[in-house]
Order: sequence, then C-alpha cells, then structure tokens
Amino acid sequence: MENKYGLIFIGGCPRSGTTALQLFLGSHSAIATTRETHLFDFYVGPFLQRYRNEAQLTKSNDGIRRLLSESDMMRWCHTFSEAVFERMLSLKPSAAIVLEKTPGNSKYGCRIAELFPSYCFISVIRDPRGVAASFLAASRHAWGAWASSAVPAIAQKWLGAIGTLPVLDRAFGRRHIYIRYEDFLNPNADARGRLIGFLVSQFPKQAFELSQFALPEVGSTSDLGLSDDQYNPSKEGRTDFFRRGIPDGWQTELATRDIKIIERLCGAEMQKLGYVPVAQV
Repeated sequence: MENKYGLIFIGGCPRSGTTALQLFLGSHSAIATTRETHLFDFYVGPFLQRYRNEAQLTKSNDGIRRLLSESDMMRWCHTFSEAVFERMLSLKPSAAIVLEKTPGNSKYGCRIAELFPSYCFISVIRDPRGVAASFLAASRHAWGAWASSAVPAIAQKWLGAIGTLPVLDRAFGRRHIYIRYEDFLNPNADARGRLIGFLVSQFPKQAFELSQFALPEVGSTSDLGLSDDQYNPSKEGRTDFFRRGIPDGWQTELATRDIKIIERLCGAEMQKLGYVPVAQV
C-alpha cells in the first residue's frame, strides 16, 4: 500500500513547537500542510485499537472480527487516510509531499508505521519547563480547557511524549529524527541543516536547500502556498495561542516551586536530552 506522494509526520508533546516546525517545512513549495487533522489520535488509531481489543472487550464471538480480517481493516484505514492526504495535497498544486502535524501522532507512531511503512516521522522536543510555562498560559484561556494547570500532570505528559522516542526509533528506524525546539530556533545550532539533510535522505528526488524554507514570525501569517487560507495553521483566531517563542522564557514565567517539581520528576530525561536543571531540589 504505497502512495503517489511523499508523507512526513510530525509529533511531540503539545506546546513543544510542533507548529513552528510545521510552518517552516510547509513554506517549501513541494510540501503541503494544513491545520491539525487528528487523523490518527482521534480516528484511525483508536479504531484499530478497538478492533484488536474486541475479543477481550466482548468475551464472546460478537463483533466484526468474525466478519472482517485485520488486513481488511488496515486496507480501509489506509484508504481513509489517503482521502485526507489527497485533500491536503489538492490545496497546494506545487506540492508532492504531504506533511501531517498533530502532537498526538507520537502516541500512534506504530500504527502510522504499519500503514505507511516507507515514510518518515519527525519528533519535536522542548525543555519541559518551557512546555509547562506554555501549558499554564494556555490554561488561563477559554480555548485552553484541554491544558492542565497542574505542574506534576504537565511533567507526566512530557515524560509520556519523551517515552515514545525509542518506540518511534524501532518503528521507523532511520526514517525517524528528533529536533530540539531550542536548537531549531538557534541560528548557531545545526538543527535546521540536520533537518534538511534528513529530508534529502528521505526524498532524494526533491531539491531541498535551507534558503527554500522560511522561519515563521510570531504574530505573522506564514505563506504556505495554500489555495484556501482557512486551512493555514498560522492563521489563528485564538488569543495568545502563539506566544513569544522564546526558548528560555520559562525562567521568568515559572515559580521556583514549579521549576523544582519539573526537575524532580523529569530531571533524568532532561539531562539525557541536554536540558540542565537549575533549581536546588
């Protein structure tokens, strides 16, 4: 089950900068992307999971497993996903690659790899203290009802996302890469160059050069070349949904007690990823 176009999937913990990376990549003429579809975390992933759990859930011969094989289900999920991707592609006539960005893609990476085994996945990682500051800011808005205001819960959510990295490595192999948000924004780091190199390795028939991509500007609408701009993820009506984008802004936004909680819970993983604890726990 192969597609006539390329596919890139982006995932990560919410409020980690996945949209910034999406807008950067989507500025290239060959890459089509739209607002989050939640294709896998709302639809395909839970659907397949329910099918596979059916025998345990019913404790009988009830259910569609007796009528439809797993290959049937996979084929229909693939067809459904293709319909979404082809709609995305149709919005950008110059594009040959579809980019689907939903943070929840990380949780369903294995399902994505089963359905689209030839394509690639990019994980975005951010300092959990920055993630927490962004969650807390979101929780103060009506649109942020989904955002926890409990720092321990935010830390656990970050740890859950980080825990998907080895799973994604196993599922995608060399087709998986992770980018630190802070490095992506830093012109002196090599994250953007490494990202372009990854794209070249995945799509050798396409021309990718750093000059062909544009960094998003906070408060400005990115030109993604879409025929209908209502699908543009940078056109955001929610107040303060996009914040300043400053990597170390958490230092002035978080209370010391909150920094201590995050570093106590996430310290080991933080240090593996190069995030240095600052609080005296």
